[in-house]
Amino acid sequence: MGRMLSKCISLSSSAPLLYAGHPHDYQHSGNREYLSLSKTSWVKLWVSWSALQARVSPPTCWEQSWHQLNAAEMHDPSPGSSSPPTALANLDRQIAAANADGVATILTVECSTPWWAAAGPTATVPFGHAPESPLPEDCSTDGPWAWFVGHLCARYRSGAARNPGGPHEPAPGEDTVGYDPYAGNPLGARLTALEICDEPNVRYQPQEGVGAAVAEMIATAEQVARETGGPALLGPGTSDAVDWTDDSATPRGTHYAVFCESVLRELSRWRPRHYVGWSHHNYADVRARSSDRVDKLRELLRRHSWAGDPHRWIWLTEGGFALGTPGDDSALARAEGMQADLIEANFGLMARCPDIPIWTQHGVHDLATSGRKTGLCGDFNTRDGFPGPARPAFERWAALTPPDEDATEAFRAASGSSAPGDRVQRPEAA
Repeated sequence: MGRMLSKCISLSSSAPLLYAGHPHDYQHSGNREYLSLSKTSWVKLWVSWSALQARVSPPTCWEQSWHQLNAAEMHDPSPGSSSPPTALANLDRQIAAANADGVATILTVECSTPWWAAAGPTATVPFGHAPESPLPEDCSTDGPWAWFVGHLCARYRSGAARNPGGPHEPAPGEDTVGYDPYAGNPLGARLTALEICDEPNVRYQPQEGVGAAVAEMIATAEQVARETGGPALLGPGTSDAVDWTDDSATPRGTHYAVFCESVLRELSRWRPRHYVGWSHHNYADVRARSSDRVDKLRELLRRHSWAGDPHRWIWLTEGGFALGTPGDDSALARAEGMQADLIEANFGLMARCPDIPIWTQHGVHDLATSGRKTGLCGDFNTRDGFPGPARPAFERWAALTPPDEDATEAFRAASGSSAPGDRVQRPEAA
């Protein structure tokens, strides 16, 4: 196999689940057209467990959980809509559109836990972090987190027939001729990969025990995906920008190498039968014009014989350069020029690595509420519906040319993600 590196764009947040016409929606604000123009062959969408189930009573079984997920409502549907789509139907629509465009899809699960599923009271969350930041209390294969992941795996299973109600336990006498009630979605949307968490070494709070918990989540997700015929998995989506470990009683973040080693040690005897690729974020390497953190991760995966992926590919599922809030126009212009230069430099550096399948730019449109400002365009004008001015990185990203071959087909062959799989099993029969 020659060198491979595909371009991917992360559409920034799970907000399009709940809000119609959001600037981060694949089918709005020129996002779909820009992916085509820039020859970006992967897109990363987002889902929030808390957004879907925080307002419901704690489910006591997978059947109840799946019913709640199918019925979860948008917070702000289109004005005048008499029958607004459910939140997951809104996600189905975006994934189906990407499928139609031939764009590979990653769905990333935010580190966002419903209050009733949290490990410990939300009062223990450090100042500055969201109340949904605690780890899930139960990460086993028969708990609420597994039911949520299982629903996503079943809903977006490749080869499943269209399911008018989403995956569910059929009622007595229900007509399910022509489709499997336990799999699929109304539009036949399918995922290339499901990324099971996002920067857990900083997003989950408190951080105590985070390595062991995420290792359990990886093992649980692998079993659930295998039993439901779900998509390939990615994780843990580590932040490389935490270069310190706070020695206080409640650490605010865990050094990426310390965290990765903890997860790998927990999984040293784990032997998965479903593809699990290791995902990582490369903001710090981009800023430093280096590959030091990716090189360190590569060594950790080799030393601990990472078993999720025989190739030990490193999936760069988020990165870029954060402009922050420059003080004046000249400082902003310098920061924007630096953003374009640094993205181009790191993309070229990673293109020389045979084990890096994708490079992900985080965001097309920034918002006024965005603190870090990583987008290719300035703040979206939500009042008038216009994007902010394109930054130099907007055209620079479009001009980046992947090397010898696109990673998409190589990944599908390696992971088996394009295979329809067997008929999905009932969860209790697994």
